[in-house]
Amino acid sequence: MSDPCVFSCINAAQQNLDWVPHRDNTPSLEEQLSSAMAEEQKLEEELERETARNEELKEEVSRLLPACPQEVDSLWEKVAILEKRTREESLSNLDIQSLYTEDLQRQSEKEEMFAQESLKRRLHETEAAHSETVLELEKTRDMLILQHRINRDYQVNLGD
Repeated sequence: MSDPCVFSCINAAQQNLDWVPHRDNTPSLEEQLSSAMAEEQKLEEELERETARNEELKEEVSRLLPACPQEVDSLWEKVAILEKRTREESLSNLDIQSLYTEDLQRQSEKEEMFAQESLKRRLHETEAAHSETVLELEKTRDMLILQHRINRDYQVNLGD
């Protein structure tokens, strides 16, 4: 005395529990990471070139120091400018890395929120399917009780 409709509803609800939607953002994260690492490598190479250039200028200043005092002052100004630029680039590299890390963290939080919302939605769908199944079972029980009473009354009438 099992109703196929009830079993199909239960099976459908169980199958819906097995399905978990997800997004695979791994390739894009890997691409972002490799891009950031390439940018960092490029900036490091540029920093090395600037440092080498700075050293060359210092050597040039040392050679020209006795010859022309005015040119020496000019070269020292250039050295100061290059050192300042090098410090600023170092700081900007740190800023880029921290921004990238924050972006990855935000993206991870968004994915987690999406997964939680998906689970909540699936829970509500499952609860709704469960409620419908319970109502169908109650109707079936009531119909069986009514059928039993009808059969009993019919047997009583046949017995008379």
